[in-house]
Amino acid sequence: MINKIGVEPHVKVEDNVGNSVVYASNGIVCEDTKPNISVVGLQTTETEVENVDFSNAKEFDTSTVYKDNIAYQVSVNDLTENSITSGLTSVVVEIFNEEITDQSEAILSKAGTITKTDGSLGSFGEESAKSVVTGIIPNTYNSDTLYLRVIAYDQAGNIGQTIIEQLKIDTTAPTIKMTSDEIENGAYYNTSKTMIVTYTERHFDTKLATFDIKVNGTEYENVSLDKLLDNKMCKKN
Repeated sequence: MINKIGVEPHVKVEDNVGNSVVYASNGIVCEDTKPNISVVGLQTTETEVENVDFSNAKEFDTSTVYKDNIAYQVSVNDLTENSITSGLTSVVVEIFNEEITDQSEAILSKAGTITKTDGSLGSFGEESAKSVVTGIIPNTYNSDTLYLRVIAYDQAGNIGQTIIEQLKIDTTAPTIKMTSDEIENGAYYNTSKTMIVTYTERHFDTKLATFDIKVNGTEYENVSLDKLLDNKMCKKN
């Protein structure tokens, strides 16, 4: 199909005795281009999207682990290269978790629907083809498998879709546990002892993990895991 606006089909029907009728359309829009969708976002402590400044928003990096709320902004453009558009009818935003397989149950939030305001044929302007949806994914979701899907529909029945896979929100603090069969709390020893340190963190990274410890009255801050495992700090001079 050729993307074209203002096509005016005419149909003439004539019977065997010469009676005829002509049908003339007021015009149609021929457009088979899917709406184009772009999504940007940023981390924020805001809970109301109206208070979010999107000037520093950028495309999502799914390797990033977010601690705070995720604010997102969706832009939809239905214009073709020739500036032809049938006009958007709706834009739907879905947030769901991959562990939920039922689509109806998977929808955790909807940012609302944008409805085309100009319904007159042949007068679709640039503004009626562009829309922006903004929303916030709350940090209460606390999941590594959040998906943000945007679906846009236009008047011609074209459907555009984009999906941001596996957004990560982590609000759980790490836990640390120390155990030993050789050491009693409050006791003194003149020989080396072994202590087991269990560190639990959903996004554990050996290069980023640091510890603040105290050995023989001396405090050490931001000790790397490699240095801690080297065990030199606990030995006598």
